[in-house]
Amino acid sequence: MTCNAMKARGASCLRPVDRQRAIQLEARFADVFGGADKVPAELLTPAAHFRRLPRTGQVSTLVIVESDDGMADLIKARPS
Repeated sequence: MTCNAMKARGASCLRPVDRQRAIQLEARFADVFGGADKVPAELLTPAAHFRRLPRTGQVSTLVIVESDDGMADLIKARPS
């Protein structure tokens, strides 16, 4: 049962974390658009600080935490 499901039932979802797994997600713009030359320019430099370091894709991390009593929750880290 997830933490959100526990909260919906009015129960506390605070448990000791016994296991955790991290899953890295990565999407390269060249793969998504069919080549580096087809990537829209606004994705490569969306902000001033990307002018020196062009973006080549989007990455994020998902973390799954589990307790011994079977509770699990999914945490999405901020994309970078």
